[in-house]
Amino acid sequence: MTAHGQDLMAAGTARNSSSSGRIYALSIDSSGRRDTGFDDDGVLLLPRTTMQARFTTTGRVYAVLKRAGAARGEFILARYSRRGTLDQNFSGDGRVRVTGCASGSNLRVIVNPSGLPVVYCQRSGSPSAMLVRRFTSTGVLDRTFSDDGTAFVDDCCQIAIDAEGRLLVASAGFGTDLTRLNRAGSLDTDFSNDGKATIDGFVIGGSYDAIFTAPGRIYVVDDRLETLAVQA
Repeated sequence: MTAHGQDLMAAGTARNSSSSGRIYALSIDSSGRRDTGFDDDGVLLLPRTTMQARFTTTGRVYAVLKRAGAARGEFILARYSRRGTLDQNFSGDGRVRVTGCASGSNLRVIVNPSGLPVVYCQRSGSPSAMLVRRFTSTGVLDRTFSDDGTAFVDDCCQIAIDAEGRLLVASAGFGTDLTRLNRAGSLDTDFSNDGKATIDGFVIGGSYDAIFTAPGRIYVVDDRLETLAVQA
């Protein structure tokens, strides 16, 4: 769920018979009613190939779509305007192709505080790692991030972005490995001196894992719904 001014926006899965299983984006205004300034009726039903969707704080929607007819491991990152149409200011047609993911992996998208999309997936080839890419607002790779817009981190379970735009990666090892990248996409040496920390005895790797941030803290939730707080 994302706040945009006094509006609330969320993405979910439709359950009615005609649209069952499809992902939709919903915007609610400050009075608790559907925001008619968003796709006319406050609800945007996304294409059937949509795998995930995220709102920006300005009310746009980023969606990850399977690329029809493409090789496995290729996806589309699309951006929709508040009108509910593909945003032509993003890559010319509102869509950008994302490659380099391992066959059978899923692409995920998160949005940084500046509204820029960050996508990640398991990379193809070896050694095994997670591929992370940041795009500009116009849909090209952001070359202020890791020089070419692409960074690689250890295989992970969860990725989040804090209020300063730093990337937080939680991986399962003998304990829980935390990695933090700065806004430029390199290891943040202000975090545990080298950008990496290991928490012994707290293991993630299940379906309920989560990582989120608050001022001065990083919170990691494991599959037993136990929560670990780490000083940021």
